[in-house]
Amino acid sequence: MQRYTPLVIALILCSQKPALFSEESQSPSLLQKKLDVELVEPTYKNGILSTTKGGTIKGSDLFLQARSIQYIKRIEAGQPVHKILAEGNLFFLFKGRAYTGERIEIDADQRSSVIYNGCSTIEPWYVGGEKIELDSDGAGTIHNGYMTTSENNKSDWSIQARTVNLSKDTKMKAKNVSFYYVKMPILWLPAFSSNLKTSSGLPFRLRFRWGGSIGPRIGITYELYHRDHFKANLLFDVLLKRGLGGGVATHYHNPNGKEKLFTYNYVAHDIISDKENKWLRYRFLGQYDNKFLNDDIDFKLTYDKLSDLGMRSDYINTELSSTRIQPTQARFSKGTEDWRSSLNTKIRLNTFQTIKQELPLFQFNSRPFELGASHILLANRFNAGYLAYKYSRQTKRVSNVRDFHSSRVELGQKLYRNFLFNGISFTPHIGYNAISYNNSPQGDARVLAIGKIGAECHTRLIHPLTHGSDALEPYVDYQYYTDPTASPHKHYLFDLQDGWHRVNQLRFGTRNFFTWNTNDDFLRRLYIDLYGRAFFNTPTLPNSIPRVYTDINFKATPYTSYFTNVAWDTKRSNLDHINIGIEKTVTDNAAFTLEYRHRSAFAWRKLDQDNFIIDSFRKESTLRHSQMSDRRDAILAKIFLRLTPTLVVELQTVQGFHRRKHPKYGIYRVDVSTLLRGALKLNLACEKRTGDKGVHLSFDVSLGMDKPHGSKFKRIGQGNYDN
Repeated sequence: MQRYTPLVIALILCSQKPALFSEESQSPSLLQKKLDVELVEPTYKNGILSTTKGGTIKGSDLFLQARSIQYIKRIEAGQPVHKILAEGNLFFLFKGRAYTGERIEIDADQRSSVIYNGCSTIEPWYVGGEKIELDSDGAGTIHNGYMTTSENNKSDWSIQARTVNLSKDTKMKAKNVSFYYVKMPILWLPAFSSNLKTSSGLPFRLRFRWGGSIGPRIGITYELYHRDHFKANLLFDVLLKRGLGGGVATHYHNPNGKEKLFTYNYVAHDIISDKENKWLRYRFLGQYDNKFLNDDIDFKLTYDKLSDLGMRSDYINTELSSTRIQPTQARFSKGTEDWRSSLNTKIRLNTFQTIKQELPLFQFNSRPFELGASHILLANRFNAGYLAYKYSRQTKRVSNVRDFHSSRVELGQKLYRNFLFNGISFTPHIGYNAISYNNSPQGDARVLAIGKIGAECHTRLIHPLTHGSDALEPYVDYQYYTDPTASPHKHYLFDLQDGWHRVNQLRFGTRNFFTWNTNDDFLRRLYIDLYGRAFFNTPTLPNSIPRVYTDINFKATPYTSYFTNVAWDTKRSNLDHINIGIEKTVTDNAAFTLEYRHRSAFAWRKLDQDNFIIDSFRKESTLRHSQMSDRRDAILAKIFLRLTPTLVVELQTVQGFHRRKHPKYGIYRVDVSTLLRGALKLNLACEKRTGDKGVHLSFDVSLGMDKPHGSKFKRIGQGNYDN
């Protein structure tokens, strides 16, 4: 089946002045009302105007060019005949769509045309077949047809079907469809439909994974249904050691840009079952977003039900790029310029999870507003709800762990005002937090109240430079929290916002900003923050200044950045922690990051490193022997290489050592994304972890025109990699 590039018009060599023929049709037809015929060395006999030296025929919505053309208009057996026959270097443009082929027959009176061994292009597709029948509106039927994105006559891959229906708006439907790679059939489907303008590849992806707890598996993701705003993918997996799995994933995006829906429904038959992983394993996940009442109300709904904890990673595929379990919750939120509120209901669906249920929880935050003309600002925070803390079934095996629940009402207010004195900014503040619980470990109601006072003071000294400026900013920031009315042992702790305790600290230091003004941009090239924290009357911290800190960020060029964060332990005269690294884009095709991290045994693992309530509440020796102490050193490295325009390689490694009570660990990962033979896309990932018996290997294969996705990185020096 020969195919010609439809965008290249064959040249016609003219030895004589061509003949011109113009006609007004008697009635509207495929050729419209006006037709211009231009032939080289034409002959006319028995109502046939023909040539074998080349020519063109033009109409308002068509253009025909060929080496041999016959324009026929005569009476045969008492019936009018009005048609065109053409072949050789054939090019046909009709209704904005181009065709090539061996031969064409156009019947003007029947408003139809037939192209033999023809081909058309709908970027990036090539669509053709043994016979293409076109209607007057541009729609058509292809017999023994094919579709491919391969530009070669011998296709790398193709979709083949006995009959293909192509609408005038590029929607395609086919029956009895076979998918071929080179000449090998790899999949058969009874029917297939697609929009050729929005789809650039085959409707399926092949996946393969090796390693992990369930062994090797082979999977297929098939595009079951695809329209402009809705898509449904069929998932099927064969686990060589465990059984079968399959499901459906749907994507919906409303044209209004507000409503979005994603669902993932997957069920697996695991022939090797145990107490944790049953023979029937499943995951049902959904995410829904919308806006209501003139876009004033935002609504978000998520749910995620799993048969077991291992399900999140055992059956991961291209529809779910993360193993994170989504919360099951419904959230309404509304905001204006002056306030924002939300109502959230969160429940636990999976018994293997530890979760704080909100049944429900209302939150309100107002924008600080001025009290009269006093220049004093008032900030308000309020939330109320019923909370139930449920531990996972594994955690409940510990005898002293029990679920707990309570209503919780919190009010927080803060007053502050800024004063300026000859370039010195001074901002004192005072406030409180009050929380009411109707239940406590003692079985009665509790009220937790704490007062807050503090002040922040800074000034800025600016020294002009030739191509920028140097700004020096000395500052002090004092914070004092009073003793709470109820100690942490006397009320429930649902999260960090319940863990109040007395804190008396002062942060003092100086910040330095170096900026350079160039023709292209204005960059803060160098930032240095040297500071310390002093604690007063805090028995758990014997040294009044336990640590001194230095944070430095240096953007040497727009594509190179250095950073370091250091804390010095004044009691032990050694490093408490250090992060030091470089992020560099070497060329458009090469970049890397390198970082070294150190944590001492007294560098606590905290969600908020600037929160020192736990340091003020617990003794240092207690924290030292808890899981909050995790001494370690680590080296992290990433390398990005674009070896060719179609081959991207990313190398990553994490090396951890000097861990307390734990052996060293290492993670190695290689990601390769490439495009083979102009059509076959391959994404390969190989990972090795310390302690694993083998290598984790996964790859997925798809066919189409897109280049490999590669990395999201653009310029590492501008913060494209998160550390």
